[in-house]
Amino acid sequence: MSSLKSVLNKECGIVFLIFFLFFIELFATIYLEYSLSTSTRLVGGYKILFLFTIFFVVKLKKLDKSSFVVLICLASLFVINQFLLNPILYKTIDVSFLKGSVYYAYRFLYIFIFILIFKTTTNYVLIAKKVLKLIEYLLFFNAFLILIGFVTDLDLLASYARSPRFGSDGVFNKVNETSYLYIIYIISLYYKYIKKRKGLGKLLFIIIVSFFLGTKTVILFLVLILGVHIFLVSSINKIIKGFVATVAIVGAFLFEEIARFYFKLIPFWNNLLDQYSITSLLFSKRDYLLKDNLEYVGLNWDFINYWIGGAFYTEDFRITQMDGPDLLLFFGVVGVLLYLWLFYRHYLVAGNLIYNSLIMAVLICGLLSGGFFLSVMAMIYLFLLSTMIGEKNIYFNN
Repeated sequence: MSSLKSVLNKECGIVFLIFFLFFIELFATIYLEYSLSTSTRLVGGYKILFLFTIFFVVKLKKLDKSSFVVLICLASLFVINQFLLNPILYKTIDVSFLKGSVYYAYRFLYIFIFILIFKTTTNYVLIAKKVLKLIEYLLFFNAFLILIGFVTDLDLLASYARSPRFGSDGVFNKVNETSYLYIIYIISLYYKYIKKRKGLGKLLFIIIVSFFLGTKTVILFLVLILGVHIFLVSSINKIIKGFVATVAIVGAFLFEEIARFYFKLIPFWNNLLDQYSITSLLFSKRDYLLKDNLEYVGLNWDFINYWIGGAFYTEDFRITQMDGPDLLLFFGVVGVLLYLWLFYRHYLVAGNLIYNSLIMAVLICGLLSGGFFLSVMAMIYLFLLSTMIGEKNIYFNN
């Protein structure tokens, strides 16, 4: 144990462990493509091992005590609503740990456990910088694989293998999670560009590549970042900004027609127009899950649950796959406020309106398309970036 702690206390050990969270996706993708298995716990198993291992570097004296207390309170809400109020917990205890309430709560809380430990390490800012550079290498390399996948239509590189739906995500095997990784990569490149006026070519290349992922989440984010650029960053005059704002308002009123036109351009979505509403296609049928959950809440929740949450009180419960509603289902109103406080404390940068606006754009994407709060890779990547943005001199000293 002492030798392990000695290795971890060195920067290279922590850098390797964090980066391997991202790199292991390559092995999982190849394994699933060329084996008879339809799923694997390889990535999940490493995440557990990783969290257990970095516990050896925690320095209690450096622990962020306010965040620790809030995290304990958040976890306590879940324990109360599941272990004291859940009528079927002990009947489905194995399912709860493998793919039910405990499994999802662990994914929600994972990032803040990591952050608390990580911030007690020596030179954690420099560690973040090194990991960010390795992640950028991986994502840039994967961008070329995305293009190869688009041209060759290889199942290994496809976003939706053996499906007529368009998309290529390279060596990553969860396209929604990959979308957030490239969204954060775009934020990194864009922020560097507006501060140093360098890297425009790389930024445009990654933006173009992100379209080939085939997800609506990326398109939504690019629209939002365009709005941030026009209204907060660019020096164009107020008349042009007013014109753009007017166009955006008109576009909002004509949104359904615009969305219909977009879906008709793509054969996969066009074939579904007769079966589903525009709303259902935009939300990838998550609106049905949201409706089911509203009915679930009405039938299974008592007054206390609205404050502390209560998911999986029936065996047929399914999450909505949208970050906001799911957070409310698991932790209630109080839990949502605690979770957002932790996010505010560790992700937003004081006095940085532009960067914080970009973070808000990511949150909007998560609220509508889901999967952001539950993505360990995306949450760690964004946290590391926020850490570096907060350390301006180190971040730009490349």
